[in-house]
Amino acid sequence: MLAEQLAQRGARAIVVDDIDELDKESVAVIDIVQRRTERPLVVTMDDAPLYSMASVFTPARWPETTMRLSPLDYDQVNKLLAQTLGSPPDVDLTTAVLMKSGGNPRLVVRIAQSAELSEQLVLLDGQWSMSGHTLWNEYLQSTVQELLHGLSADERTALHTLSVVGARPLGPLMQIVEADILDSLEMRPKRPCPAQQRSSSSTGAVRSIPHASNKSSAKLRL
Repeated sequence: MLAEQLAQRGARAIVVDDIDELDKESVAVIDIVQRRTERPLVVTMDDAPLYSMASVFTPARWPETTMRLSPLDYDQVNKLLAQTLGSPPDVDLTTAVLMKSGGNPRLVVRIAQSAELSEQLVLLDGQWSMSGHTLWNEYLQSTVQELLHGLSADERTALHTLSVVGARPLGPLMQIVEADILDSLEMRPKRPCPAQQRSSSSTGAVRSIPHASNKSSAKLRL
């Protein structure tokens, strides 16, 4: 049925999220269908799985190129805030959100939404600004509590360490935090986050780590 749908006229592609979590039978179906239809395959998976043997997908037959996804910078946070709030933010608001979120797009959006809901933002002359000196509020507190719920003492300690060292590639992080702890944090249920930009060619496969995951680096392979 999938092959029949993809064989229809028009631009079509196969998109699979977290393909490394699928069973072998499901991956086999995707592999066979892609070979039959020659449609581009776009998948997301861990950049460097801590237990590579757990992955059932090896995209060796597709050409790949690697692109690193870094945390959002100032200009990107500014644009995301403008998109979220409907009007551009001023310099102080953008700076405050960037510092609080660390460039994590999901947190950028949540901080902006909770601040607006808590009336901590003021719209003057078509530009958003802070009404006080803080963006902390009860709605943001519940978000943090939800993210931390169920963490073990070791996982909380690891998160504290990661918050101190800042965004780094996975390799150096594994020298600071034990691999099994990083893996445990990564396997926690993922919550919705803003759509990530992904690209593909007619013969490529894309692999990436979600930008807002616990691992601070990400790659796109095409």
